[in-house]
Amino acid sequence: MTKCDYRINKESIELLRLLIGKRFNHFYADSAFGGSLCFNDAVFSVDGVNYSFNNDLVPLDYYGNGIEDVGVFSFGTADDTLVEKTIQQERTIRIPVDFEIKEIRIVTEKQSVFKENNQKYETLLTRGVIFVFSDGYELSFEKDVWFSESIRISRGYNVIDTYVAVSEFEDSWTDGYNGKCERTIENIH
Repeated sequence: MTKCDYRINKESIELLRLLIGKRFNHFYADSAFGGSLCFNDAVFSVDGVNYSFNNDLVPLDYYGNGIEDVGVFSFGTADDTLVEKTIQQERTIRIPVDFEIKEIRIVTEKQSVFKENNQKYETLLTRGVIFVFSDGYELSFEKDVWFSESIRISRGYNVIDTYVAVSEFEDSWTDGYNGKCERTIENIH
């Protein structure tokens, strides 16, 4: 069985933890999608410091189909070059938030693939990160489908309900293969 781990790393989780109690200032998004999508880099500011979620395409053997470009989600600080590149894009808009971060939720999936009931693959990946603000309002950055570098942005309450259903992974197999997807949420305070 092949095991793959595409979760954000422990250093990124600790960096996220440091954002709790700070003010989420704003984020940048594509205006053509009403501020609900970013391509490759989701840049945002917390207490005046810039950070980004990235969904970079990386050539990987994804479930035995040979080498394919697969979106791998990551998090870190954003340097001035990335911020400037984001701002300079024609349709980029700056969306104010101005809420204190109360907690952060990391959404992880365990995707398993079976051939005739024998497990062939187990993949762990970060599906998204949800910021929960002091009034319960939420802001989510979700990794799009495996072959996409897009990052979906959702705002409101119970934004986990806007995530792509795990059944989409489970129902997409043929030729004797089947998939199972388990989603977990880790709250960091």
